Amino acid sequence: MLVLLISLMILFIFSYIGTDKQLAAPSNLFCLSFIGAAIFALLNQKRWSLILDHRTYWVIVLSVFEFTLLTVVIWRLFRYFINNQATNYIYSKNDTLENIENINIKLLFLITAQLISIYFISRELKRVTGLSNIFQAMSYYNFNANNNLNINLDMPRFINLISNFSIGTGFYAELMIAKSIVIRKKINYLFLVVACLGLVTSMIYGSRGGAIIAFLSFIIYLLIELGRKSGWKPINVKIYIYIFISIIIILILLQVTSFLFQRKGTENNLFQYISIYIGAEIKNLDIFIRNGLYPVKGDIWGQQTFYSLIPIFAKIKGVTVIKYFLDIPFQMVNGYNLGNVYTTFYSWIYDFGYVGVPILTAVMATLSTIFYCLAIKNKENKYPGAISVMFYGYIGSLVGLSFFSNKFYEGLTTSLIYYLLMWYILNIFFRVKFKNR
Repeated sequence: MLVLLISLMILFIFSYIGTDKQLAAPSNLFCLSFIGAAIFALLNQKRWSLILDHRTYWVIVLSVFEFTLLTVVIWRLFRYFINNQATNYIYSKNDTLENIENINIKLLFLITAQLISIYFISRELKRVTGLSNIFQAMSYYNFNANNNLNINLDMPRFINLISNFSIGTGFYAELMIAKSIVIRKKINYLFLVVACLGLVTSMIYGSRGGAIIAFLSFIIYLLIELGRKSGWKPINVKIYIYIFISIIIILILLQVTSFLFQRKGTENNLFQYISIYIGAEIKNLDIFIRNGLYPVKGDIWGQQTFYSLIPIFAKIKGVTVIKYFLDIPFQMVNGYNLGNVYTTFYSWIYDFGYVGVPILTAVMATLSTIFYCLAIKNKENKYPGAISVMFYGYIGSLVGLSFFSNKFYEGLTTSLIYYLLMWYILNIFFRVKFKNR
């Protein structure tokens, strides 16, 4: 494990320097995600009897190397052909929303709409689960989704639409908060309420994944805005320290929220609990690779990797797809429940064997880097929120969760389309004349 950690750190240094020390670049996020997992796996090496198989080592290291190399190459080409245009942007006071007329009235309208959305979602959640206690309903709904119980708890389309509205609005508010912190060094607290209600909406289904994605997106927004303000010079080390402390706080809150959601594992101490979320994935992947039972020929091509995309394309083509569940068994090692997440590589190897790893890594690296280049190239301030920045914040957070599971390809859903539409509508909603100050 120590060799893996050292290898990943070397690759991160190469990535960090190769991307001009821009921490928000996708290869840096990809490297850091596996470095964090490797650290916790190393700390639990004896407890989990973790002696890394050489195949597991090479799968991780070669994929991270490929991702890093592609990102650096695309980034360098971008910088060369754009001729550093991205660094020519100069902020004006109109780059945040605080000085827009009737801003608070508009925000209060959004907050009211979000509260109404949360009310209807909660009511429907209790109805489909048959439970009157909202926390029990949240826990049962999530348990059904994660444990392949063949119980129909589908929510009406209207509920899905208002959920996407509230969550998408939360992402928008996060970018506005990041802009305000960087430019004005203050926050409109109504924006903070909008962002928090977006987090509540994402967690109301009993899962904290959406909230974690939102938190990582905010960090990416902040890094991009800080980079833009400084002309893409290296960010002050203090910012990285603040981000690190924030991540530690979020990790601590994971166990706190597990009590609300009635999750298993609350009997573990804090270190063990965090280790299962950040670190056990490498042990689980190693178990899977050692078993050698892959690729698995399922009824549907790419059914593990493209679990979220298959229903979308099937609907477009008018094809009926039999409902199936992800094959992600829980692992027990030396009496420790290590969960059922295996890093992003599990799904790829499960469906396509080792040949799928370089192909899917290349696709993810190429797309995420292009989206990143588009995000930092954005110079227009005719709209308050840059959709390209919000889009990359979402995509970048999925890349940053690659140590956990196949988040990147799982995250390409119709919800993302709704978010894009919502961000466009919100830009129109907030595009009014500025006050003269």
